[in-house]
Amino acid sequence: MTKAILKGLVLSLLIPVFSCQNNEFTFTGKIEGMQDGDSVFINRFTNTEWEMYDTLIVKNNVFSMTGKADSCEILSYWIRNNNGSYFQGFFFSEPGKITLNADDEKSVIGGTPLNDLYQQISDSLDGFSKRFSELGGFGDMPKELAQAEDQAELARKSEALQQEVKAYLQKQITENADNQVGLFLTLTNANLFAPEEMEQLIASLPEKTRNNPAIKSISATIKQLKKNAVGQPYTDFEMRTPEGNPIKISDIVSKNKITVLDFWASWCGPCMAEAPEMVRLYQKVHALGVEFVGVSLDTDEKAWKKAIADKGLAWPQGSELKEWQHNNGAKLYSVDGIPFTIVLSQEGTILAKGLRAEQLEDFIEATLSKK
Repeated sequence: MTKAILKGLVLSLLIPVFSCQNNEFTFTGKIEGMQDGDSVFINRFTNTEWEMYDTLIVKNNVFSMTGKADSCEILSYWIRNNNGSYFQGFFFSEPGKITLNADDEKSVIGGTPLNDLYQQISDSLDGFSKRFSELGGFGDMPKELAQAEDQAELARKSEALQQEVKAYLQKQITENADNQVGLFLTLTNANLFAPEEMEQLIASLPEKTRNNPAIKSISATIKQLKKNAVGQPYTDFEMRTPEGNPIKISDIVSKNKITVLDFWASWCGPCMAEAPEMVRLYQKVHALGVEFVGVSLDTDEKAWKKAIADKGLAWPQGSELKEWQHNNGAKLYSVDGIPFTIVLSQEGTILAKGLRAEQLEDFIEATLSKK
C-alpha cells in the first residue's frame, strides 16, 4: 500500500450512472490562492470518456455554476493557481446546493446527501493515509522506527492496516451498492483488491450496476489478469524491431532459460533512470541463459531509437508505436504503469511480474540456482 494508492482512491476514473430527480443543482467553490479571472474547468464522464462540460471564471474569490440534475453524473473540477498549486476533485450532480472549500491541506465538498457521504469517506481514507505515514510506509523508514521495529514487524503492521482499509471499503461498497457512491468506490479501488476479491465485490452489486460498461470493463480486465497470473502460461504477441522486422515473444522464450519482458518508454523518467541498472544486470546474466526483450510503449519512432542507442539497450527491442491503450502487449498483460517486467520460464510459464532491477536480479539468481 502506498500513499499514491490511497490518494488515488479519490482521484481516479469515475462514471455517471442512475437517475436522480428532474431538478437543478448549484456548485459553488472557494479555493485558497485563487484570483479573480482564474479558470475552473468542469468535465463530466459520458459513456467511457471525459468531455468538457463548462469553464467557470473566478469572481470575488469564488466560482459557481448551475446545471440540470436530470441524471446524477460525476463531474470533475480542475484549477491551477498562479502560485503553481493545482486542485482536482469530483462531485455528484444531484439536486441541491453543493459547496467546495479547499486549501493546500484539505478539500471539503458537501451540501447534498451523496456529496456529504463522499466527503465522509474521503476523510476516513485520509485517516488511513496518515496512519500509513506514521508507520513509515511511505518513502524511507524513519530512523527511530528502524531502531524500534524490525522490517518484519513493519511489514506485519502494514499488511494489517491494508486489510483494515479493504474491509472498510468493502463495507461501504456493500452499503451503497445501489447508488453512485458504491459504484464510485468499486471503480476507484479495482486495483487495490486481488482479482478474486474484486470479482466477489462486483457479484454483490445490483444487476443494473454490473451491466454498466465500466463495470464490464473491470470484469474483462480481471479475466485477463487471471489468465496472465504468475503460474499461468504466457500469451504470445508480435511487435516490430527498430529495423522494421517482426519479432514474436515465442521466437525467444524457448531458446533461453529465462526471458524477461521489459515494458518501458523513452518518455518514462523512471524507465530511463533504471536503464543503467538493467544494462548492468543484462551484462551479468545474459551469458547464463537469460534474455531480455524490450517492449516499448513509445509512439515516437525517433525518440524510441535514440533512447535505445543512448542507454545502450543491447537486448532485442520491439514496439508497435501505438498509444498505450492500443498496445497489444500492454493490453494482454494489463500493464498500467512502467517500468514493468514479466519473467518467463523456458517452458513458457509466468514466473514473476512487476520486479524492478534489484528485485529482478535477486529473482533471476535464485531461479538459476535451482536449475
